[in-house]
Amino acid sequence: MENIPDFLEKALPQFHQKPHLEFLEIRGNVNTRLSRLWLEGPKKLDAVVLAFAGLIRLWNDPTAREEMKTLLRMAKWMVLPLRECPTAPGQGALAIECRKSDTELRLLLSQYNDPETTRHVSRERAFLKEWGGGCHQKFGATSMEVSELGDLFYVRGKMPDDRFIDRLDWVAPRREPGEICVWDGSMESPGSKAEIRYLNVNKTDFSGHSVFIAHARAFPKEAKLEHARIWTSGVQSWFKLAKRGVWVEGCAEGMGFSFLKPTLKEEVLELSDLKSWVVLTHLQACQAEASGWEEVGEVIPVYETQALPPGLGQVSGQILGQATHFYWHSSFQYQRLEKSVPKDAHHACGPGKTAHFLRRKGLDFTVFPSPQEWRKWIKEG
Repeated sequence: MENIPDFLEKALPQFHQKPHLEFLEIRGNVNTRLSRLWLEGPKKLDAVVLAFAGLIRLWNDPTAREEMKTLLRMAKWMVLPLRECPTAPGQGALAIECRKSDTELRLLLSQYNDPETTRHVSRERAFLKEWGGGCHQKFGATSMEVSELGDLFYVRGKMPDDRFIDRLDWVAPRREPGEICVWDGSMESPGSKAEIRYLNVNKTDFSGHSVFIAHARAFPKEAKLEHARIWTSGVQSWFKLAKRGVWVEGCAEGMGFSFLKPTLKEEVLELSDLKSWVVLTHLQACQAEASGWEEVGEVIPVYETQALPPGLGQVSGQILGQATHFYWHSSFQYQRLEKSVPKDAHHACGPGKTAHFLRRKGLDFTVFPSPQEWRKWIKEG
């Protein structure tokens, strides 16, 4: 709960000022809590924060599902990103207790044990024990495995001594020693906004559609969004869209659309099939070699990059050909500069479509959770 207020202040739609938020503790079953959204009088609430895992489980029960359909029918969703709002340690996991001496029962229960869940929950609970937290701890800790990255362990909030902590633990690859010169394609160069040209978009009415906005700038100013379900690529795009008054339901946390797909398929969200989704992105991302959007229904280019991509010329005075380590922000960025990149350069990017593209190009590259983690790796390696 410690992290949620700060996040919502930036994530909720804003028109003229930040929303004023007041948080209350509530108790009761899920249906009791949700019903307070529709009450009149002092018990009425504008929003309720619940564990997503619990909603998923209730939806799988036919009886509970019918009641939840009624309670959620007109509600707006918001799935909080784990990087900004990690869960309480062990949240969402189910456990069964038995006597340690009952070997027969322990053997029977072992058939229902999920080793991966056990591994992640054990790591979260070990951190909780180390910091002396309990039911009222002020931090979240979430361990999970991400394809191409391995285990990620997010910790964010206040420690028992009120010291704020915000960290990501993961096993970074070993960096070879030696002189390096970096080119960071994720850093926007001065005037980069002038390099964007917006296109004439024929379709602007997305009412009733499920829409993925690949970047905040890929949002048509004249877009109509009545009853649209909006998701985006990362937290920063989420915040920028919120400033424009857009209600965003969730994001891929900078991990790429594939990272988001398991969440989008959860039946409790009642989202449409991916084949009917609309993706708003830039023109170069729609081109055959770089797209990878075959699984969605419609891809609409909203803008194109005309000049040099972000980051060029921002490498401490070094020219592109002298760089030894590159971080690629997009597949288009690599395509534009490919001929100037040294053959023995070290390549890096985030998970998602850029990694998919570099793999198809046959490059030897390393995937990082974020540009910030790559810069940390460069500095500390």
